[in-house]
Amino acid sequence: MTAPHVLGLVPDAVAAAIAAAAVEELADRITAAEAIAIGRRAVRGIRRDGWHITALAHYDVGDAMPPTATQPGAPAYSAAAPVLRTYDLQLLAGLARGYRTHEIAQQTGTPVKTVRNRIYRLRLRMGARSASHAVDLAYDLGWMAGLHPEPRDPVHLPRRQLQALEGAAAGRSNPQIARDLGISPESVNRYLQRAYARLDARTRAHAVALARQQGHLTAVSRERRAAAKRAATEASAA
Repeated sequence: MTAPHVLGLVPDAVAAAIAAAAVEELADRITAAEAIAIGRRAVRGIRRDGWHITALAHYDVGDAMPPTATQPGAPAYSAAAPVLRTYDLQLLAGLARGYRTHEIAQQTGTPVKTVRNRIYRLRLRMGARSASHAVDLAYDLGWMAGLHPEPRDPVHLPRRQLQALEGAAAGRSNPQIARDLGISPESVNRYLQRAYARLDARTRAHAVALARQQGHLTAVSRERRAAAKRAATEASAA
């Protein structure tokens, strides 16, 4: 159990770690005062997006570290999962909130190119084919447990819209989803746009996050659908 006075120091430690990373990344292109300001803005952004900043036993805040599940029933961290750097959760939170690269850069005080490169490297470490796939995997790994669900009324997603969204969550492109479902890419795009409208989503990754928050894209439901699809394919081939 971490002492309360230690918890109070954690946000400052996170800000300091981010500032140190900024100095390391930008070298003589940034002053110490500017780096500290970036760290503090980053912490404010993390809190504004609903993340809980807590201490992790046996890990230093400035090191690469595994996530902690802060909600009951969240999946436990797996040693097989990639470790997170201090800014990775912030990137995932931004993507899950529907922010685009330049918006994440603006909110964190980070150059757009740096944000883009960090998202790319994070996807590589996660084995994610797209930003929406990275967000979906983050939910499976329990990394999004500290991100409060957005206030939305529950919505019903028709079967085709849900199938198209499941493909997007798996990192499939529209043409790939179209082949999976036996429909045209234009139909896939239409179903996705309708799903976005129902969910009030700004981006593909945002739609996946909102669908996960409402229970539409649980790992169990996707596996059940995949099993049903395999069974149907085998039956038609027999």
